[in-house]
Amino acid sequence: MDHALRTGELFVAAADGRPVGYVLPVAGRETHVAELVVSPAYRRRGVATRLLERVLRAVDDRVTLFVHPDNDPARRLYDAVGFRQTDRRPNFYDDADALVLAHDADE
Repeated sequence: MDHALRTGELFVAAADGRPVGYVLPVAGRETHVAELVVSPAYRRRGVATRLLERVLRAVDDRVTLFVHPDNDPARRLYDAVGFRQTDRRPNFYDDADALVLAHDADE
């Protein structure tokens, strides 16, 4: 299997003894955040910020992710954590390009 995904550690956020969110980084030339999920009941409480910050502390290379251009809450989160748009992925979503965001290790 020449092209298998190499995942990093799955970071999980918990509350009241149960998971309420997770982030899945995928290792490669750089680290890519493949998934960032927070339960709707725990959104806007800093869970996603803490999960992203754990990834940034755990790796010493560039971290990238994709976001829908109309997902304003996610874009504000990524901007606040220090991600910047570096590219676009054409036709990634059914209705739009994906914005490619990156956070460099030296930021």
